[in-house]
Amino acid sequence: MPSGRHPELADPRAHLPAPPRHHSPLDPQGAPSRNVGSPAVGGATNATLRADLHELAAEFHELAASIHEWRAAEHEQALRDSEGDANFHQLWAGLRQTAAAVERGSAYEDRHAAMYWRRHAESDGDGAAPAES
Repeated sequence: MPSGRHPELADPRAHLPAPPRHHSPLDPQGAPSRNVGSPAVGGATNATLRADLHELAAEFHELAASIHEWRAAEHEQALRDSEGDANFHQLWAGLRQTAAAVERGSAYEDRHAAMYWRRHAESDGDGAAPAES
């Protein structure tokens, strides 16, 4: 019962859509597609897209690694020029070099994954030639 001090708030669920109806596994409308990723429904195309995305991710990791290396070089130069705190620049140069190594490792993993998906696309008959680096 409302007390007058706090107005009754509307039910926050009142404006939400109804939850999805759970379908029987035998119901064709609700059954998930078992053909996802198969060549019959474009599985090879999906593999090619995944390979391309991994290649793109690898390029971004390489870019990030280059930026980290550039920033490490800035700190090393400041250390050589005796600008600011030497410990600070030495620490940050090391951290940037470590970050660059991590990014290069991520790029390697993404390139490896891209090769996997390219082979997968070729075995499914996509016909896409592997990208050359």
